[in-house]
Amino acid sequence: MHPIPGKLKDYIGSPKENGYQSIHTVVYPLPGVTEQPIEIQIRTTQMHEECEFGSIAHDKYKGYMYSLHSRPARVNLFRNFQILREESRTADQFSDALRQYFREDHLAIFDAKNNLYHMKKPVSALDFICHAWPQRVSVLKDIMINGRSRPMDTALHDGDIVDPQFGRTKAVQREWMNACQQKKSKQVVRALCV
Repeated sequence: MHPIPGKLKDYIGSPKENGYQSIHTVVYPLPGVTEQPIEIQIRTTQMHEECEFGSIAHDKYKGYMYSLHSRPARVNLFRNFQILREESRTADQFSDALRQYFREDHLAIFDAKNNLYHMKKPVSALDFICHAWPQRVSVLKDIMINGRSRPMDTALHDGDIVDPQFGRTKAVQREWMNACQQKKSKQVVRALCV
């Protein structure tokens, strides 16, 4: 396992306002298991019990629910596995659910706030921004990928962290459509150029 740069958060040294304590890191990939990033949370038994069952329980303050029919986003992978297993009536159903979760034709991409997005391949940086921030594409100034300024036609890979920099003035140009790999992104750019 290899940690993804910039994905270490120390909530033990600096606990959250609600008292939550843990160390979070995101690793990518887990050979033989997945090609997608996995968040690992490190805490003591007492911290874990408070997080799972106490006043700061994850599902209480985040309000996330996961079922076989909802799309995965910003949820704990191992908790999902447990819930998937509990909701599956057969081993085949569990296997099918896992295949859906880890679709090889999709990428797992993070934004700078650690939100996880799943997008069908191929995905350029501009495709991702058109998907995540369609209302702000017209004022796009720069795109940071894994901490570096990159062109908008850069092909994204599993685990990439995309941080768009937005300005105040309209910058969109018709040529931006050349950076789009996806039809919906081209439609967004075309509509903004009118």
